[in-house]
Amino acid sequence: MEAIKPKSQILLKILVDRFHPGAAREILGKSLHADVAKSISEIHLPHGNLQKLLVHSEEALAAIHYSWIAEAVMLFPKKLYASLIKALPLEQRQGVSALLKVDVPKAPLCPVSKKFLSDSLYKKIEGASDALPLDFIQEKPLFVLLHTDKKKMPELFDFLGLFDLAYKFKLIIDKKTISLVEKALSPGRMKFLRSLLHLKNLVPVADIDLMNWSGDPETLCKLIHRNGILRMTKAVAGYDKDFIWHLSRRLDTGRGRIVLRYFSEEESTITPVLAEQVLLIINTLTRKKES
Repeated sequence: MEAIKPKSQILLKILVDRFHPGAAREILGKSLHADVAKSISEIHLPHGNLQKLLVHSEEALAAIHYSWIAEAVMLFPKKLYASLIKALPLEQRQGVSALLKVDVPKAPLCPVSKKFLSDSLYKKIEGASDALPLDFIQEKPLFVLLHTDKKKMPELFDFLGLFDLAYKFKLIIDKKTISLVEKALSPGRMKFLRSLLHLKNLVPVADIDLMNWSGDPETLCKLIHRNGILRMTKAVAGYDKDFIWHLSRRLDTGRGRIVLRYFSEEESTITPVLAEQVLLIINTLTRKKES
């Protein structure tokens, strides 16, 4: 028998609870495998569950990075590009129009057309049809990533990657290399790097090869940034795949696909340590913004 998709499982749970309260497992067990019936019966449903299962495309598109939306737009005939882009929230509209080099007429769309175009576009976004709304996903500490300012995410990765650099930095004895690193980093990042050097449990995630580094600041910063993405990805190991979908779509397609590629459904022994590091950086950036 074909596997029942998560959204269908939730709908089954809603209907059974509605008409047979408290008897979900017994009712479902009559037509489904015992393990499937048990799994569905144990699904936690938020208040107002049926409404929360329905995706409001305009609201959902506002949480997605415009680069993913641009890919979806390109699946339509070119003559529809301008209308589809016009249906987007302002930030996404500006991003997609610039990326695809499409001029969007200023005349507004009527509400019915806007909703139709938004719905059509959202369904074309990779994985959107199967992704569960966040209300149906078990909340964990790093859900805070979904509420972190999207413009702060690159800075988050820059600081997270410094944990790997700090691990390597402690092993450097060549003064020339130390000098080159100091010149490559901004004063704020260098200060943070030095604050990490006294930590015993830096937990390297990926190597930063300084032996073969040419000394080019841009190259080092790119390595640090990528390592930061990998560190965050390993910090959410074991999280629900639907959470990862939402998280990756808040990032541009390049960074988002790195997350999707390296995400592991199994939590490792270092996951809790990495999660603490992510929360530390988020709190640091939040305080920095407020000061």
